[in-house]
Amino acid sequence: MGVLDLFFYFPSAWDILALALALSMLLYIPRKMYNKKLFMALFQLPGAFFRMIKALRRVDKNTVTQFEVTEKTVTSNKSK
Repeated sequence: MGVLDLFFYFPSAWDILALALALSMLLYIPRKMYNKKLFMALFQLPGAFFRMIKALRRVDKNTVTQFEVTEKTVTSNKSK
């Protein structure tokens, strides 16, 4: 990918959808709520996404296939 490729980049459908999502979120949030805390939270989203993927990959495959059945007891408290 050369330098000139950056000037002639044709966006894919996913790029257009991501841009539309970002614009809709910016338009939906009231202007009085734009502050440093909001922008810091937005910058933390990609890191949280990758930490979630990392945690999901760490789950042992055997843990997912095993299902531990717990015994249930029913106590009826019928008062007439």
